[in-house]
Amino acid sequence: MAFRLSYIALEAYRGFKRNLLLALSLVIIVAISLTLFGIALLAGRQVELSFGYWSNKIEVSVFLRNDVTAEQRDNLRQQLQSVPVVQTVYYESKQQAYERFREQFKDSQDIWRNVTPTALPESFRIKLKDPEQFAQVHDRFCNGVLDDRGKEQCTAGIDQIVDQKRLVDEALAELDFASLAAEDRH
Repeated sequence: MAFRLSYIALEAYRGFKRNLLLALSLVIIVAISLTLFGIALLAGRQVELSFGYWSNKIEVSVFLRNDVTAEQRDNLRQQLQSVPVVQTVYYESKQQAYERFREQFKDSQDIWRNVTPTALPESFRIKLKDPEQFAQVHDRFCNGVLDDRGKEQCTAGIDQIVDQKRLVDEALAELDFASLAAEDRH
């Protein structure tokens, strides 16, 4: 038995010595494959962590028209608070939107240098009890009919309603697709 193992080891050594280039390329291919497989696993885990992080921060944004009156704004706030699926309603003025914009892009002065507070809309940030219930808010204030510019018609004072959950879901779906594609290669 010992003779057999030494014979196998000797023949393996001779084979590697004769085909050094082939052996080296196999080692490199295995190393690259394991590296890509590890990256795919890490990407999949990152998608899971990102979903957990963003699922608590999902809001609905109700952007107001530039010509909205104080009376319309107060009326909209009351209507939004009366929707059963709405947990909280937070008003964000143009100045607050500008400060948040500058904070988000603080490392990119070229982006916010030419933006003024008047360029950003007032809005209501809405936290829903169940983020899946966006349609109840949307359908109450917008009718799904597009005007001649391709913009949806909404209640007076509202420019548009954005479901941030849908935006996050789309981004996470792309990350998930990328991680699945990387895993399929192995």
